[in-house]
Amino acid sequence: MNPRPLLAIVVAFGVVPLGCGGTATKASVTGKVVFKGQTLKTGLVTFVFPDGPRSSAIGPEGVYWIDNLPVGQTAKVQIKPQLRSPFSEKKPPKGAPPTEKKTQPEIAIPEKYQDAAKSGLTWTVRSGEQKLDIELLP
Repeated sequence: MNPRPLLAIVVAFGVVPLGCGGTATKASVTGKVVFKGQTLKTGLVTFVFPDGPRSSAIGPEGVYWIDNLPVGQTAKVQIKPQLRSPFSEKKPPKGAPPTEKKTQPEIAIPEKYQDAAKSGLTWTVRSGEQKLDIELLP
C-alpha cells in the first residue's frame, strides 16, 4: 500500500479545521461621545493598547469608527476635543474691527478625559463589530 494518498488526506483534513474554525483576531467599534447631554461633533477618540494607540476623528454627525482592534485586549480610552479653527470662520467685512480668534473646543470636556492614563475609561475588545457610546461625566 502506498502511504502518500493517505498522508495527503490526513494533511488536507488536518488543515481545514484550522482555517474554518478559528476566531477573528480583529474587531471594530463605533459610537458617539456625549457630555452633559451634548454629542461631541469634533475631536479625536483614541484607544491605547499595549502595542500602541488606534484613533478616529469624530465626524460631523458625532460618530467615531475604529477598525483593526486586537480582540481580547483592554484599551485605555482618551477623548481630545478639537479646537475651533480660526481659519474656518467667515472673515469680517472690510473695515470691520478684527474679531477675537476662538481657540475653545466646541464642547469643553474635563481635562482628565484627554489623557488615557487619567481618564478612567477602559474597554475590552470582543470579536466583530461593536457599538460603544461613551458618556463623559463632569
